Amino acid sequence: MNPSAAPGSSLRAMLGRSRRAGAAVAALTFGLTLLPVAAALYLMMLFDVALASRSGATIGGIVAMMLGGIGLAVGMARLRTRLLARIGANLFVRAEEQLARAMTQAADPRTARRAITALNQLQTIRAFIAGRGVVAFLDLAVLPVALPVLLCLGVWLAVAWLIAASVMTALLVRATTAARTAHAAREDAATESVLDVGDPVLLRALGMHDHAAAARRRAGQRTAALAQRVDLAAGRRHITGAMLALLGWVVAIAVGSVMAIYDAASVGAIAAAAFVTQRSLVALAGAMTTVDSLAETRATWRHVDSLLAALPHPAARLPLPAPTRSLTVDTLSLVVQETRRVILREIGFDLSAGDVLVVAGPMAAGKSALLRALVGGWTPTVGKIRLDGGTLDQWEASALAHHIGYLPQSAELYEGTVAQNIAAFDPAADPAAVLAAARAAGIHDMIVRLPRGYDTIVGPFDGDLSAGERQRIALARALHGDPFVVVLDDPAAHADAESHAALAAAIRGVRARGGIVVAVGHAAAMIDEANLLLLLRAGRMQDFGPKDEVRRRLAEARAANRQRQQTPELATAKE
Repeated sequence: MNPSAAPGSSLRAMLGRSRRAGAAVAALTFGLTLLPVAAALYLMMLFDVALASRSGATIGGIVAMMLGGIGLAVGMARLRTRLLARIGANLFVRAEEQLARAMTQAADPRTARRAITALNQLQTIRAFIAGRGVVAFLDLAVLPVALPVLLCLGVWLAVAWLIAASVMTALLVRATTAARTAHAAREDAATESVLDVGDPVLLRALGMHDHAAAARRRAGQRTAALAQRVDLAAGRRHITGAMLALLGWVVAIAVGSVMAIYDAASVGAIAAAAFVTQRSLVALAGAMTTVDSLAETRATWRHVDSLLAALPHPAARLPLPAPTRSLTVDTLSLVVQETRRVILREIGFDLSAGDVLVVAGPMAAGKSALLRALVGGWTPTVGKIRLDGGTLDQWEASALAHHIGYLPQSAELYEGTVAQNIAAFDPAADPAAVLAAARAAGIHDMIVRLPRGYDTIVGPFDGDLSAGERQRIALARALHGDPFVVVLDDPAAHADAESHAALAAAIRGVRARGGIVVAVGHAAAMIDEANLLLLLRAGRMQDFGPKDEVRRRLAEARAANRQRQQTPELATAKE
């Protein structure tokens, strides 16, 4: 695969797809900033015009106009909130899709772990955009509107507001820096506190239990202390912002009163200046209380964005026809990226429709690694794996899963019904195909005897099923949809006599419909059905070919080896 950075693979690009909604949010925010202007006009008209005229009708008309303006502002605010929620949800869905694909397709385990972490962090970004976080900073748009309004009401009122707003802005900048530093310290402490404790019984046996507990306790205490400092700082900022906003309101009224003494301001102007001052300073106070969530969102944004930029984004592939003829492994070599250890070296063989290959060898020979590569779980370091001539990366992962059925060494079941597990949780799965897969695996009769049949809930820790039954359900999942290649990793590990017979019947069924089976293990149920045998040792092919020929060559090699061992003994005896 030749990965390339696909357009729209960064958070900024994904956010840009909501450009129209963002423009609507900007327009609504501008409209909401006019509310203080309307309120100022309302107060001036009420105190300076309506009261002076002593007209109840005038007061009623002015109040009705203001109520209409407030209703319009409420509608605009609700619409803005809805748009922000949609923007946050769309960004979350797009980024989640990219990260989920990386998590399922990553050949590097570290990339998969980072993708899982980023998936958990996406909620922080979504909540900041859809919640009070973005709104608090959007409300700061009232500041450039407040200054010209106050200048019109009186220069000294504008000067008093400028002093208060400057002080609060400086505090906001300082709080933002402090919150960023505190968040970085909390991240460091959280990293230190994530300890893999493993099995507590094993830790006690190794004498490490007390040391691990002490390390966790120290890290937890540091994390708690940092969290307490952050909470205290947030509380102080909230109180300081509220008090400064109140102080600005008091000062505005006091300055306006002095101006009124010298006939430089009317009662309506004083009330309007007090409202505009208090409203704008409350916006600054609201921003001060959200700097912690801003710092967390900024750090999360950088982390997720850097991961998205580093992910491979293959170009769209032309759908290929379903494979029906061959599986080819061409000089396959596999190296673990983290340790640079060679697991497989120059493996090569060809299989045709109807072939059954059993892979055998000692422990750590690379059998499971070979099967993992065959299903596309690991990308070959060197060489290619081909279906009907096409390499595996020419298929989308979802399409490849339809053509290759896989039973891993650990037959995991996931939280859901038996039918969902067999259908790999495909919501569009055909019930007839689920039943056919269960029958092919010889597990249908057992399933219908369960309390709710195919609707029985199972999961990773379900103790009602035996290990053999779980493995046969996993075998049915591998057979679901009649894939062309069926890859089985030690499918007889927990099998009884009935399961062995069912396994043999399943292999015969795949072979009869023109599929290919690649299986690991030494069970007679597999070897008897196989026509090809591959021997692995230390990641290399020791032998490959028709089953009887490989067995004959192996027997001859063992006989020759015994003879070589006996020859020195005979020579010694003759002497």
